[in-house]
Amino acid sequence: MDVIPAVEEKVVPWNFDGWLLLLAFGVLIAPFRLSFTLWKTYSPIWNDGTLHDIMVTASLGFKLVIISEIVANVVFLGLSGFLMFLFFKKKAAFKTWYFIVAASSMVVFIANSLIVILVFPNIPVVGTDILKSLLSLSIALFIWAPYLFKSERSRNTFIL
Repeated sequence: MDVIPAVEEKVVPWNFDGWLLLLAFGVLIAPFRLSFTLWKTYSPIWNDGTLHDIMVTASLGFKLVIISEIVANVVFLGLSGFLMFLFFKKKAAFKTWYFIVAASSMVVFIANSLIVILVFPNIPVVGTDILKSLLSLSIALFIWAPYLFKSERSRNTFIL
């Protein structure tokens, strides 16, 4: 009596459709948007020598704020590229990494805002840009991250 080997059924991930198309747009533009923001923010102070002056003459607190912002933004730029890779390869790890990036972005944003308030109490922190960023981060953390873990489409798309 011959034993018939079990036939493995190949699982095929679902295509991007529905709400995942909207998320795909966000994941796709995130590295480019962050690159543009970094360029717009830091290239003028780099090119005109202001950044050098800050590093030479500013208080330690101000230097730490600037350096930590630059480092965090570069790390998040790399993570956004990594998320884009995981997303378009339909990797199962995308959901977890998306949550990690969304949560850490919120933590870093709030911590940075609090540090700026403590180091520079006379500078008004809350403005339109800050509120837009907080709203965007909240949507990523409290709407998209749960959607990725609960939706049938997500469960059947990110399986590789």
